[in-house]
Amino acid sequence: MNLQPLLLAAMALLTCISIIVLILNLVAWRQSRQLLDRLAEQPAGPPAETAGHHQINDMPVSLLVSTLNRLERRLIQLEESLKERPASRPSPAPAFNPDPETDPRYDRAQQLIQASQSAEQVARGSGLTLYEAELLLRIHRGQ
Repeated sequence: MNLQPLLLAAMALLTCISIIVLILNLVAWRQSRQLLDRLAEQPAGPPAETAGHHQINDMPVSLLVSTLNRLERRLIQLEESLKERPASRPSPAPAFNPDPETDPRYDRAQQLIQASQSAEQVARGSGLTLYEAELLLRIHRGQ
């Protein structure tokens, strides 16, 4: 059975659907820009009263309400996912070994310094702090 015509038809259908989704996204983006422009044009402050009735534009209010509802749902989802995750504990700090003779980080730092690496590269490559790497570079350059 030859599947090539079926695959071509499926690809054409997916292409058409992608184009439709793109057009819908562009229309939605354009409408949102128009809504934001209208919101920007409205004067700040309370709405004006006309003959005892308030003139209220429900579009921005409904937009704010729907946005707040989405944010609330998302916040609830995040809270639930945090409750489900096991409590993370910080990893213990590496044992402090100030003796350069036995600490392999200093050996690696010396190799990087001899390879003319910068202090940042020495710190990243050896696991030393940036200050230690800078100090070792100064000492090495003084020799």
